[in-house]
Parts: sequence; structure tokens; C-alpha cells
Amino acid sequence: MASLRLEPGASIGEHHHVDAAEVYLVLDGQGIGLLDGVRFPVGPGDTWGRSSGHAHGLDVGTHAPLRRLAVLT
Repeated sequence: MASLRLEPGASIGEHHHVDAAEVYLVLDGQGIGLLDGVRFPVGPGDTWGRSSGHAHGLDVGTHAPLRRLAVLT
């Protein structure tokens, strides 16, 4: 499990993990989640996950930091 605080305007570029699944939980802040090229709004309490090999990422909004937890299996 990893906790990360991203500053306004930051991004975790779209990427994939060959041999690990991952789940994100947004603790606070707003952003745009990315999953296999699909973009969707995320905010506090939102979760999304993907199995190994699927592209994913996260763009943070411009007004406030975003904190998220990530669990890799």
C-alpha cells in the first residue's frame, strides 16, 4: 500500500504494470482518472482498479492537492 499527495496540476502519466493489479482510493482532492484511454472524474471516496497489463493514470485538478492510496497485488 502506498499513500501519495499530488500537487495541483500534477499527473501520474498513463502507464501499466506487467505483473500487478492495482486499486486507487482518493482521500481528498479532485482529478481525472485514466483507465485504458477512458477519462473520468474522481474525488474523495472514489475507487477504481485494474488488473495487470491495463493502462491507468491520474491527473490532478488545478485548485487543490489530491491525496490517494494505492494497493498493488
